[in-house]
Amino acid sequence: MRMPPLPASNVLPTHPPESTARHGRAPVVLLALIFVIIFASRVVRFNSLNLETDEVWSVWQTLGTLSDTIRWTPYDWPPVYYVTVFGWQQLTGINPFTLRVMTAFTMLICGALLYRLAHKLYGREAALFALLSFSAFGYVLFLSTILRGYLLSATLWLAALLLTITYFERRSRWLGILIGLTLTALFYIHSSAIFGIVFLPVYSLVIYLRGLRRNFGTWLRLWILPGLITTALCLPEVLAKLPVITMKHKQVALYIPYVPPGIVLFNHYVDYAGQEVILWASLLLIASALLIERFGLSRRIIVLLLWMAAPSAIIWFALNIEAFHPRHLAWVMFGFALWIGWGLSLLPRAAKAALIVVMLVSMFGYIPLAERYETIPRAPLVTTFNALRPLLRGGDVVLLDPKCDGCANVGPEEWDYFSRAYFSEGLTFIGTPQTERRIWYVAAEGHEDLVTLAKLEKTRALSETLGDPTLRFRLYEAPPDPTGVLFANGMRLDGYELLNPGGQTLAWHDGEAVTLRLWWSVDAPVLLDYSEGTYILDPQNGSVTAQVDGPPQPLVGPSQTSRWQPGHYYLEQRTITLPYPLDMSEQTIRLSLYYWQDAKRITAPNMDSNTLLPLKTIFVKAIRGTNLLP
Repeated sequence: MRMPPLPASNVLPTHPPESTARHGRAPVVLLALIFVIIFASRVVRFNSLNLETDEVWSVWQTLGTLSDTIRWTPYDWPPVYYVTVFGWQQLTGINPFTLRVMTAFTMLICGALLYRLAHKLYGREAALFALLSFSAFGYVLFLSTILRGYLLSATLWLAALLLTITYFERRSRWLGILIGLTLTALFYIHSSAIFGIVFLPVYSLVIYLRGLRRNFGTWLRLWILPGLITTALCLPEVLAKLPVITMKHKQVALYIPYVPPGIVLFNHYVDYAGQEVILWASLLLIASALLIERFGLSRRIIVLLLWMAAPSAIIWFALNIEAFHPRHLAWVMFGFALWIGWGLSLLPRAAKAALIVVMLVSMFGYIPLAERYETIPRAPLVTTFNALRPLLRGGDVVLLDPKCDGCANVGPEEWDYFSRAYFSEGLTFIGTPQTERRIWYVAAEGHEDLVTLAKLEKTRALSETLGDPTLRFRLYEAPPDPTGVLFANGMRLDGYELLNPGGQTLAWHDGEAVTLRLWWSVDAPVLLDYSEGTYILDPQNGSVTAQVDGPPQPLVGPSQTSRWQPGHYYLEQRTITLPYPLDMSEQTIRLSLYYWQDAKRITAPNMDSNTLLPLKTIFVKAIRGTNLLP
């Protein structure tokens, strides 16, 4: 199924003849390495870059069935992106890291399409620099690390452009149908894609500018098929979104301060560069000088100039419906990448080698939180939950401070999502502290409800602190032994725990460090400053094989016991290292309490003959033991 051919003189020019002789094939290994670096520059941020509220919303509304996802799609979005997220999370889970990998993979596909396009139009070296430029733009770093549909939309638009070029070369009806379906999918990701869709016919019109009067009818006929398919399939969504457009227009008029279009346009272009405005402005000027000097105002130059200037025309249509943002017009950045890549490919070899290094390094630079995403700081939920996950135990509960309703801009759906994403059984939230032993108390530092905080501090001790001041997680624990062991000097040991990684360790290696957590309180103020000793004795002869001595070192509170107050728990951690080498055996950790000046040990119930209090007997698995053959 082919359409009548156009005159050969008017076929879309693609690979420039002058570039094929000068540019050799880019080494496959180098190209593969660049894609690995592009991927790594995104992925290394995922565990430290917190989710923006809309990112959480993007996945939270997919936590049902496929039909639920379509029903829950936001009123101002079509459903295709959310269906894509639904499919991805069904395959990989809902952890923020794995979800963002989808965006990173989209970036690789986008980069491959851009390289293919630039290679076809301007040559291999231009394709390499176009790929590097686009991947290092500050705003592309932003789009390729955020869980939103904008990069997917730009990638589909690039695929549509490649199909359009091939369509005008081969003029196959099947290609026309495929373009129509691609543009439909693009529109059903986000309605702002209409501006990029309109630019495709403009692009082909400029390329066919020579002999336009004679070939305009052919150009028009070529666009009839994809145009009819796109219009027919997108019309239901257009009609459904007309009320939304009207509402957006009213919202902009009522609530968004007026900013002169010139300033909006300037900021729009600056957003592309991110933090490296001077770098990209310099490269743009260099590329412009080289291209204009070499090619003048050829059709390929004109179409790129129109491409880069497209926001200047779109601003008059999009600004009043709040659709004029770099995220909605990401396809414009392809034009800048092609322009810079084509121009830099004309530089001397040494300059090109240096710029490759500069662009690769730039990919690991600062990611700007552009437009509305920077006005609401990201809540530190990714970093905090990554730290929380290894510390959470069965039975732990979370208490949100009464004043923390929405603190750090965290909504109920965000708590719900992060609880599901990091803990298979979710988190247990409570309203007021009761008998729970371990409570994770969440509040904005300095804005706590004093009644709640006082109750926690009176009945529990602070043992862990996570997060930042806007959303502080603090673990308050009740002592393991409510009765405790009362020493003769009035100090009480309210229990102990072994805190080694992996939870309750059942077997130990010889030479391994044992972390011991001790809970202390005083029934009445003590007059002296006491010290502690922690010991391991040889089971055979009772000699000391490991020992740690010194004053208490509470996590919160003074080390001088004379300053301890009744009604407070003082929690401390100390580490004692098992002897090495050691025969396979059971070893008992023992505790003493003494006044440091006379070293006289204080008595307590259940002490042994050495005035030591046995705490915990542990099993040490060693290579030496009675079970070995001679």
